[in-house]
Amino acid sequence: MIEHEGKYYYPQQDVEKCIADIAQYITNKTHIITFYRGGLPLSVRLSNQFNLPLSILDYQTYDNNVKTKNNVSVSFMKNAGIKEGEDLLIVDDIADSGDTINTALKFLEMNYSDSNNKKTVYTMIGNNEKHPKEWKYKFKHLGWSVFNWESDFESNTNIIKG
Repeated sequence: MIEHEGKYYYPQQDVEKCIADIAQYITNKTHIITFYRGGLPLSVRLSNQFNLPLSILDYQTYDNNVKTKNNVSVSFMKNAGIKEGEDLLIVDDIADSGDTINTALKFLEMNYSDSNNKKTVYTMIGNNEKHPKEWKYKFKHLGWSVFNWESDFESNTNIIKG
């Protein structure tokens, strides 16, 4: 992670550390649940690397620092193919307020309420002081985060490196 002018930049090597950490929570019956935009780059990588099913929730509370509607789109999950007894790995880039993940967990409980589905929450960035201790994360939330898949990452890190 590179700190510059109050922002925290996470390069590819940090993503690799996160993937290595997530691997310990993956079983042969894991189904990844992620969110449109933020969690998608990390989740697609995990799905491809470990040959796991991936389902996407169209839900976000912020888009470019602007508050959005808090509705979960059922259309993305209609044909999710979640099977009884699958381990659900809920993956996102960051857990700040926890609203996105809490809403997703409620949605999954209402629509896929099989009590045999173990649920694990993993975000690249999190904070145990604000979230349940069961939620896993690789890096502590320090402030405004910029990931290597975001459009302004490379230009800003090139400026930082000089």
